[in-house]
Amino acid sequence: TLTHEIGHIFGLRHCQWLACLMQGSNHLEEADRRPLNLCPICLRKLQCAVGFNIIDRYQALVRWIDDESADSPGVSREHSREDHVTLPKPVEAFKEWKEWIIRCLAVVQK
Repeated sequence: TLTHEIGHIFGLRHCQWLACLMQGSNHLEEADRRPLNLCPICLRKLQCAVGFNIIDRYQALVRWIDDESADSPGVSREHSREDHVTLPKPVEAFKEWKEWIIRCLAVVQK
């Protein structure tokens, strides 16, 4: 729901075309059934609004998922009692999306 509302901030309206994060919902169960990604139409609208290169973005996401050795940035001293805290990188949740991103890259690079 939060990412759906952020889509509205970037000017995206409710999607009526495909399975999409920007589909409207009337109750929580309906909102929970929405996919986590934008359909190609809404993704293009977001790309025009923000001005990013989708190929560069998807390639960077795949590299980030693959680079499990890199930790998340450390917490600064002012926010921690310890000298330096390193958090593990939360890539496990994104592993299933990696194949989807790779398939999208194959389509847009044709």
